[in-house]
Amino acid sequence: MNWTVSTPTKTIRIATSVGAAIIVPGHSSKDIFAKADRDLYEVKSSGKNGFRIAPSSWSRCEAAL
Repeated sequence: MNWTVSTPTKTIRIATSVGAAIIVPGHSSKDIFAKADRDLYEVKSSGKNGFRIAPSSWSRCEAAL
């Protein structure tokens, strides 16, 4: 994900990578953040400047690990 911000004297390029996870009742915040963190590193390893959201189906996600 990229943005360009222009000021009267400069143009600044902003790039970001994002990993996210759907909150599923019954799962600890530690597990939710760990899944989001894994997604972030997957985005970064695949070229950066993107996003990935962990599937809302935890059983599908855990089966892939």
